[in-house]
Amino acid sequence: MSEVPVLRVNQMNAIYFDNEIYKLFLEHMQACWKHLQPNYTILFGNELNLVVKGTILWYSIWKCNSTFGQKLLCMSYPGMTRIKKIFISIGLFMEYLMEKSQTSTDNTFLYINMVLLRNIIYFCRFVNISIFLRNGLKPRLMERILCLNLSYNTSKSMQRQYTSQYTTRELLWDSFIEILVYILPLINYHKIKRSVRHLNPFYKKLLVANTKAPLLTANMKCPHCNGFPVLPHHMNCMHVFCYTCLKGNQMADTKYECPICHYCSESNVCEKVT
Repeated sequence: MSEVPVLRVNQMNAIYFDNEIYKLFLEHMQACWKHLQPNYTILFGNELNLVVKGTILWYSIWKCNSTFGQKLLCMSYPGMTRIKKIFISIGLFMEYLMEKSQTSTDNTFLYINMVLLRNIIYFCRFVNISIFLRNGLKPRLMERILCLNLSYNTSKSMQRQYTSQYTTRELLWDSFIEILVYILPLINYHKIKRSVRHLNPFYKKLLVANTKAPLLTANMKCPHCNGFPVLPHHMNCMHVFCYTCLKGNQMADTKYECPICHYCSESNVCEKVT
């Protein structure tokens, strides 16, 4: 039986998971350091990153022959040896030196050489990821240098069981949410509220129109949107609406009532407040 090749998307997902796990560890470490003096985190920030990465490396590569992200996706390095683990650890320490050189410019010779080395590594990573996108092998530069090949775990206890049950449920739920998003704005809640209010036998609405036009004041609010009335208009009651609020509701409901005094204009009066 031929070995199943590791998909590109799985390898990229493993790298993404590794980065997220590193950020999670670093966040908890920084939470432990936040009670110390602020300059400690600045002075020893690179050392903190080294401790976090070293801890993750010890419990992943050294213990399980795979990173945590690869382990989540049931992948590992079958040809991992102790020598290769040591080289990976040396590479981690070299990253620490390059990060340290960025914050220290005391030794000009060391700084220039570290910058040159960092640029060379970045270029090699770019070339490596280009090759990976072409042939689907070794997305990390260290994997190509050490000739590490990923493979799926063949143990039945390590294989993940994929099912479409939860995917179908998510698709149905997302479809239902989309239907609600389109339908809910089309429902006239004010008309429904008015119809329910009229079922109350003790309900009385204002039938007499106001003879005086309302006055616009600085602290006046639109009864519909609860904001300062834009293009203030009224419907022959003492309350001032935004033009769009009043006219839009009157067009949607011919028996629209004022939300405060419940006055209903039979002819849908919408007059400007002067």
